[in-house]
Amino acid sequence: MEPSEQISFRRSRKFSVFAIIWFSVIFGFCQFGLWSSLGTEQQSDGLWLGGVSIIFGALLFAAVKDTFRSCAYLTVDDQGIRVPSTGIEIFRWEDIDHVSRRDLTTKGIKTHEVADLHLRNPADYFKRLSGLKKYTLDQFSLFLTSLDGDPDSIYALIEERLQASRAEQGGGGNSAALRASP
Repeated sequence: MEPSEQISFRRSRKFSVFAIIWFSVIFGFCQFGLWSSLGTEQQSDGLWLGGVSIIFGALLFAAVKDTFRSCAYLTVDDQGIRVPSTGIEIFRWEDIDHVSRRDLTTKGIKTHEVADLHLRNPADYFKRLSGLKKYTLDQFSLFLTSLDGDPDSIYALIEERLQASRAEQGGGGNSAALRASP
């Protein structure tokens, strides 16, 4: 395959700001509830509440810092798909069996459009995950609606690059390699 353009997508500012506001509101309610229900009558309660406050504050700081980070969330190039937040350097095209698309819904309302990467040997990739991700992920999914590009265009780009990789590998662009979930 001749080298092609690398295309990157970042988290959309709208999504990031919404996430920070949502987290801040929950943080505020938790802090108010903890401090008002337990109070600081005993020193041990005050130390415990202080510790919880520091942890929540650190999480809020990390969320704000992540929002203003300028690195790409998703990069698609001729080698594969790069999603730095997974801790895995690259999902190589030859390791991807197919990609499917689905909608996540909450109470019948579509909340996210997701592209699921179906890998030929997912165990190899799961071994490379770090921390809690090893235990919480059961599939590699890309949340398309939280990015700064059109979800349909991003999914089409992924399909196009996967097909091009199949053709280069001699697979002839097998149409069964890509299928969208109903």
